[in-house]
Amino acid sequence: MPDPSQQLLALAGTIRKFRRDRELSQEALAAVAGINPKHLSEIERANKDPRASTVLRLADALGLTPSEFFVGYELRLRSRG
Repeated sequence: MPDPSQQLLALAGTIRKFRRDRELSQEALAAVAGINPKHLSEIERANKDPRASTVLRLADALGLTPSEFFVGYELRLRSRG
């Protein structure tokens, strides 16, 4: 089982990568996902551990299914390990 801090870093990096791939600002993604931009910033810096519902809203706002999102997360987590 990966270290929780590594999981949080992988989650943060996955969200940031998908957002940047779509050329979205944090403000734009936060608006579509219905979360505060400051909260998204904290998530992307691995300072906040988001709820599952927040992660799913972010994935949806990025145009990803949960499966697509978590495949990206898993790849990032394995590359860190």
